[in-house]
Amino acid sequence: MRWWMAVTRASIAAAALMADPSRRAIDLGLCRRADVLVISCDVACEAEQNPWSDAGTLRALRLLAKKHGGALQATSENGVATLQASVPMTKPEQNGHGEVVSRTPRTTHGRG
Repeated sequence: MRWWMAVTRASIAAAALMADPSRRAIDLGLCRRADVLVISCDVACEAEQNPWSDAGTLRALRLLAKKHGGALQATSENGVATLQASVPMTKPEQNGHGEVVSRTPRTTHGRG
């Protein structure tokens, strides 16, 4: 699955938790900074609610980030839940223990 699709699905699920459908909102941004794909997502939520509390979804996204040598941060405060991910545009090479040892350019030919 493409990275941005996984974040989008998690964001839609988080927005669906808002009780009032007219207040559901998602601000999703993707950009490239140097050789890093940066994904930022803000989701409206109830002040006391943490839509990223679904440990399974968040864990899957963190593992996906780690697999590709990236990082993921999820926060929720003041009625806005934020998910930020950064993934290198180069493919990480791993040793037998899953540790990133070097990077080679990623060639996707239109696939993520």
